[in-house]
Amino acid sequence: MSSATLNLVASAVARIGLISDTHNLVRPEALPYLKGCDAIIHAGDICNQAVLDALTQIAPVTAVRGNNDTGDWAASLPTHAKLTVHQVTILVVHDIADVPADPRSEGIGVVVTGHSHKPSISERDGVLFVNPGSAGPTAFQAADFRRHLAGGRRARQRYLRFAADIKKRADMSVGPLRAIFNQLINQARAVAAAA
Repeated sequence: MSSATLNLVASAVARIGLISDTHNLVRPEALPYLKGCDAIIHAGDICNQAVLDALTQIAPVTAVRGNNDTGDWAASLPTHAKLTVHQVTILVVHDIADVPADPRSEGIGVVVTGHSHKPSISERDGVLFVNPGSAGPTAFQAADFRRHLAGGRRARQRYLRFAADIKKRADMSVGPLRAIFNQLINQARAVAAAA
């Protein structure tokens, strides 16, 4: 297991873009979601250096190696990466099976994974788990992710309560990360209103 740790200057990072499973492709549809990000996290299955080069044109990239990332270009990619942003430690791994059994006990507040190609947001034992889904050739899932958030009235209400709780915790402990959570809340409200 290889890992990398990066501490981001608190005042410098306000918005983090998440992407995964690009599989040799940076889809034009993904670019508006990443534009304006202060940092990008790629949760693996990049499949060639050109993808990282394109993303680096937008913002600094933290990437991990996925099961399809092979060859010399991928040898320097870690399998695990940790970032600390506004006192919140983010663990990035490609496959959720590689997440430690109790990430909270290791001080991790957010886990970003890929591999499944299925977008999801959930909370387990006080840790936020996020999988951005696949942005590769066979599935760009921004629309699917919005549908996931809109998956019925109860799901929307649960997500809004969860997002509000995360926002409250962000207001209390992590300051500018609240902008990220405000954006999630606003997106969920827009989806709920459109459903």
